[in-house]
Amino acid sequence: MIIFTNQYLDIELDKEKSLFIWSWKAATNYMNPEELFEYCQIIADNIMLHQCQYLISDGTDMQFIITPEYQEKIFKIIAPVVGFVKRFAHILPQEFVANIAARQIWEEDHKGAYAEQYFASLKAAKEWLFE
Repeated sequence: MIIFTNQYLDIELDKEKSLFIWSWKAATNYMNPEELFEYCQIIADNIMLHQCQYLISDGTDMQFIITPEYQEKIFKIIAPVVGFVKRFAHILPQEFVANIAARQIWEEDHKGAYAEQYFASLKAAKEWLFE
């Protein structure tokens, strides 16, 4: 079930599977940094609210260029709320530069609290989460 949607982001929740997915849209090309951080906070708030064990960050269509400074801010928003997560799947953006930035965000130290993998498709990510 979609619990949040706008021109930049969809957040989906499957309570039965304890699955939380956020998907960035191509319109992120027009997003400003303040909006990025605002939507990351919405993601973090919903992760805490629903406390799902499985997360998917889908950046396939992400067009916003994430600088190292932005990476640090995003990590500081999301990392504190994923302590109960078992598996965290990342679907990589198509854009090469954004791809590197997305990996760097999540390669920060999460103290091995959860298993983490990178994928090219939602299907592959879901298969890994529930294997």
